[in-house]
Amino acid sequence: MARFCPLFSGSSGNSYYIGSANEGILIDA
Repeated sequence: MARFCPLFSGSSGNSYYIGSANEGILIDA
């Protein structure tokens, strides 16, 4: 069960977390 969670990080812009509670990847966009 994968999840797509938009995150917000300071001046670097938006960050996105894709994955489940146990594993996933974090992307800075």
